[in-house]
Formats: sequence, C-alpha cells, structure tokens
Amino acid sequence: MEARIVYGECSKCADFCTEYNNSSYHELTQTDKEEAEKDNVCAYCGCSKYIHVKYAFESIREWEAYQNICNLYRDYGMSKALDASVADTEKLQFARDNYTYGEISFISFQKILRSAQSKAGDIFYDLGCGAGKPVAYAAFAFAFSKCVGIEQLPHVCELGKKFADEYAKGVETKRWKHTNYNLLPTIGIIEGSFLEVDFSEADIIYLACTTFTEELMESIAKQCKKLKKGSRVITLSKPMPSIFEPGCIISFRVFHNQDFVMTWGLEPVFFNIKE
Repeated sequence: MEARIVYGECSKCADFCTEYNNSSYHELTQTDKEEAEKDNVCAYCGCSKYIHVKYAFESIREWEAYQNICNLYRDYGMSKALDASVADTEKLQFARDNYTYGEISFISFQKILRSAQSKAGDIFYDLGCGAGKPVAYAAFAFAFSKCVGIEQLPHVCELGKKFADEYAKGVETKRWKHTNYNLLPTIGIIEGSFLEVDFSEADIIYLACTTFTEELMESIAKQCKKLKKGSRVITLSKPMPSIFEPGCIISFRVFHNQDFVMTWGLEPVFFNIKE
C-alpha cells in the first residue's frame, strides 16, 4: 500500500504528527482533517502548521520504518557506543582518526538510501557499523534481501549484535509495525576489519569515512575489487578513490552528491558507482 506521508515535528509541543493521503491508515476522520485545514492547524496536536518541521515519506513502509527504528533504539544513548569506541581504540592502540565515532540522522539516512537507487533484492553492507543503526534502518525501510554490518571494535560490535538480536526477536514475535513480515530481511553484525572480511556480495555499501586517511581509503578501494560492476558505495565527506596500479585497476564514478544533516552537523555525501 503506497501513500504519501508527511511527518511533522512540532516545535511548540514536541509532538510527532503525521498527515496521510490515505485516510484508512489512521484514526482521524475526513471532517477532522477538513476543519484543521480550515483553521490552518495540525489535526493531531492542534498547533499552527507553521511551527512544524516537515519530512515527506514516499511510502507507508518508510513511515513504519521510522517508527520501528525509534522503538528499537528507544533506550539507547549514543554515549554508550562513543565510550566503548574510545575505550577499544585506546586498548588496541588504534589511531583515533580512523575510528572517530558518529551516528546517522534517521531522516537523512532515509533520503540517502533513496538516493542510492536500491532495487528489491539488493544486499546492503555498512563498513564500520557501530551500534548497527544504518543496518537496522536499511532492513526496516527498504526491500533489501540481506543487511550486514562489519565492526572491528569489540565492545561497539557487542552493541550492534545486541540490537540485531532485538530486531530478529521483534520479527519473530511480530513486534514491529509492518504490512508484510516476509519483506523484512535478515540482518547480521560481523566482528572484524572490513579490510579483511569479504563483502563482495554487496550491491550497496555505506561508508562513514569522514575522518578516514587517504591511505585507508585507497586500501578500502582495493578491497572493492571483487564488487560487481554497478555496485554503489555511499561515502561521507569524500568520494571513493579509483586505483590504477599494475594488476589492480578499480574505477569509481560519482553519480550524485548532496549535503545531508547528520548528528554532528551538515555532511557532504557522495554516491559512487563501480565501473
């Protein structure tokens, strides 16, 4: 069932409000909506529409995914993963530049995956998945056949595995809001370095590489040699480098780039395709 759903966050009362073009999906009557429209207020919270920040979802599945991901991470604070990241990098003596921790904005990530032009049945990978938010959101919102995260830091990886388990339990008990549970893919979190774990089956890869060094980016590009032609790699702050070395030629082309809001601020996002 497709519908245009507008999500509004009211800056006055902090309510989360939605407006649908499909009246069968919510409890408001047509009269309620017409009266609210006449008074130029939100039919849900009664506040002026002008004080709402609006986000448009293109399908009910996208709106359900937003509710599900908020529910899955309801009692989670980003500081837990941040503290675990700092402790792990200090213990393992890793360079902090390549392990700076950050997390997605759910609304922005929805738009990012939409811009990546995913197709039903695609396989999604997040390289350096942290607590697993991108992996879980991809599973809830899009028709991927499989969603996988790779995380090298052990305590951060434990968090990701915890939420992957909760996601799976929710599927089993039908806890999540979803019109067709057969469309929800399996998700998995792998502990290890994405320079060593095979991710060649991926159709779409997300790489939060804002602080990655040029050397690390080139190493990741070489790991992408086995990717299928046409695979897409989403990178933050910088595009994927192409490699032209004897015995190793890997070419990427940026087909789109755009700035998106993240938890740490505005970030340029590059959509790369393997040629």
